[in-house]
Amino acid sequence: MTLYHARRVRGMGAIVCCALFLGVGAAGFSVGGYHILFAVYLVMGSLGLLAGVGTLSTWVRVDQRGISKGPRWWNSFQITWEEIETWRVSPAELDDSFTFRTTHFRVRGRPRELVVYDSEAWVPNFDAFVAEVRSHAGEKEGACSSA
Repeated sequence: MTLYHARRVRGMGAIVCCALFLGVGAAGFSVGGYHILFAVYLVMGSLGLLAGVGTLSTWVRVDQRGISKGPRWWNSFQITWEEIETWRVSPAELDDSFTFRTTHFRVRGRPRELVVYDSEAWVPNFDAFVAEVRSHAGEKEGACSSA
């Protein structure tokens, strides 16, 4: 079994930025009282903080049974090798400067592909993750697309 985890800089960056939002919202409330703008800062800072914590705690496990991705409350899945119909590695759509490659898994009984981004399997490294998936399901590698 190999446990991969996310690129830590993504989660830490979100936490630092959102801490600033929370600080502005809290300072605004303490100095000026209630104002909708300060409430928006607090809500957005809180949501971003949760996203940062979710990113920091993201993991991908590959073992003899299959692939699991967690934490359980954050875009998670658990699939067996037998459930995978096809899978592929492809360049990511560059909407995120930290994510460059993805693995897409077409899974029997699921309407959409399941995705593992390279930043989610960053440590030890994404190439080791792909090699381990190939060792278990190499014959299923090929083109797959969402329905």
